[in-house]
Amino acid sequence: MVNQAAREENSYNKTILANSVDATGEFAADFAKWLVLNGNLYQKNVVCLRGNLGAGKTTFVKAFANAIGIDPSIVKSPTYTYFRKYAVGDITVYHFDYYRIEDLNKRDIEEFLEIVDGNNLVLIEWPDRIEEYLPDDHFEVELEVVDENKRKISINEN
Repeated sequence: MVNQAAREENSYNKTILANSVDATGEFAADFAKWLVLNGNLYQKNVVCLRGNLGAGKTTFVKAFANAIGIDPSIVKSPTYTYFRKYAVGDITVYHFDYYRIEDLNKRDIEEFLEIVDGNNLVLIEWPDRIEEYLPDDHFEVELEVVDENKRKISINEN
């Protein structure tokens, strides 16, 4: 049986009130370091980002990528390209954005499942469009706009 301390060390459930873009970035970086740099990545490799337009999903992804060694200037929202792929060391990061996707064809679904099932890190904006294809074990990042500069950000394991 796993003791409580070990279970807590290998889980990540946190909520913050971010008062700035920088605070959002720091929280994303903290999560990225815990997930990737501390060896927790392959327990769960999918991170779903939820929130309204302008909530900070892509900002979160940029800070996350920067924390693991990806130049944030090359990280862009894949809204019009479906996904973007980045590599750092032996890690391949896929950043999906399903905002503009109405219907997925069989090839798109198969490609998504192949990527998720591989040894890849997968960050997904607007995951509600593909809910039925998400693995049972994944992280949920909820970004809620409190006001123009504040965001409530929760990260939970699913």
